Formats: sequence, structure tokens, C-alpha cells
Amino acid sequence: MKPVISIIIPVYNSAETLPCTLDSVLTQNYQDFEIIIVDDGSTDNSKAVCEEYMARSSKVHCISIPNGGPGNARNVGLEHASGGWITFIDSDDLIEQDYLSIQINSNAELQIQNWAVFGGAEMKYEHLEKGYINDSDINVFLEENMHKDIFRMVSCKFYKKSIIDGNRIRFMPEFRMGEDTLFMLDYLKYVRTICVLDSGKYLYFRPSDWNGKYNIGIDNALLYIGAFYDRYTNLPYTCWRLLYFMTGWYPNVIENF
Repeated sequence: MKPVISIIIPVYNSAETLPCTLDSVLTQNYQDFEIIIVDDGSTDNSKAVCEEYMARSSKVHCISIPNGGPGNARNVGLEHASGGWITFIDSDDLIEQDYLSIQINSNAELQIQNWAVFGGAEMKYEHLEKGYINDSDINVFLEENMHKDIFRMVSCKFYKKSIIDGNRIRFMPEFRMGEDTLFMLDYLKYVRTICVLDSGKYLYFRPSDWNGKYNIGIDNALLYIGAFYDRYTNLPYTCWRLLYFMTGWYPNVIENF
């Protein structure tokens, strides 16, 4: 029998944090799920941790692939997922015990859990008010919120697999930064109903020594901006603050800019 929820966890050299992540999933109140771990060519003990948890629970499945980045690992997870709902969890994050207690039979095409930060870093994050947003007011909701961090990350959300597969939505593995945002833009193109759930159930890890600095080449940055703009202009929604953010962000992460 197919599970209701498929949880996809990309892993790269996460042997130290992965056990806590998996423990937080396996102790959920709601138990109709599968865990698909994609070991993205780890060089530490991550694979052994995966095998240990597979032996412990039939819910856990592990796939090992050559290193190709988080987007590619998530794509592999999507190919193997069998649940009607898909959610992504990073291998150093945690979820509270009722994180998976979503509205299973909801007509919403996207369900969102709010998030909190742990690990010592001071990091602002936005809170979305609990509610159901339908066709009549979704344009206003996304115009006001689509620039926020929660819409530029794939975690904290539950996606309908029928929408992902029916529209062949996948991550672009050539981008190892910002691939979350492109996936979200592809998915939001087909969303007319959103359910925002209770606050702070996803615990996002940021250590106190994290400086948040990325560096990429100018060629890759220009390709990314093109991919972003192509997706943005095909949305049935607009968010000028998201465009403003993107034009300011990418010059800052280009090497030697």
C-alpha cells in the first residue's frame, strides 16, 4: 500500500546531524509516510547511518548516487517517491512531532508549515498567518509574500505529487544555489489554493559561525538569472519585491564582483 506522504532527504556528508533528523521524523504523531534518503556521494559515514536506519525501520529507503548536488539528489528522490504528498527535509534540520499532521484530504494544492531557526545564528524569518487562501485572494497573498524566505526554499511545504509529475516539475541540477527558488516558481505556476498551517513546526539549522556567503562565477549567475526570469514571467502572479531581491542578491554572490 502506498504511503500518504513521501519525505525526501538529500544527504551529503551529514553523518553527525542525520541521526537527529531521522529520529525527529520517525517519532512523528502521524505515521503514514516513507522516508527516501538520497546519499549524494558522501565521503563520510553518512551511508552507514542510512543503512543503520533502514535496518531499524521499513519506512526508510536509501539510494546512493555519485555527487551531483542537492537538486539532482532531490530529483532522484522524486523519481522513487510513491506518496500523494511530497515534502523535503534537509539532513541537518529537525521537525516537531506534529509536523506531518497536515490536512490530508485538503483541496489545497500547496500546504505550508512555518519555520523556526536553531543552532545559534541570528536570523530573521517571516511568519505567515494560518489560513486557507483560495482563487479569489491568492494573487494578493503571493504578491505580498512571494519574496519571503519561505517561498525561496522547498522545505516547510507539502506538494501534490500529481502536480509535480503531471507537469514534470524538477530541480535544475546545474544550479547548486537557488535551485529551490526555481522549483518553487515552477510549482506555483499551477497553484490556485494554499493552506498555511500552524507556526514553527520546521526547525531550520544555522550554526552561530555561519556567514551566509556564497560565491559563484558570473557565467553561472547570468544563466541562473535567465532561468529565474523565464519562470517568473510565466507565473499568473507578480511580486515586485521578489524581482528587487533577485537583482540585489546575485551581484553580491558573484566571485570577485
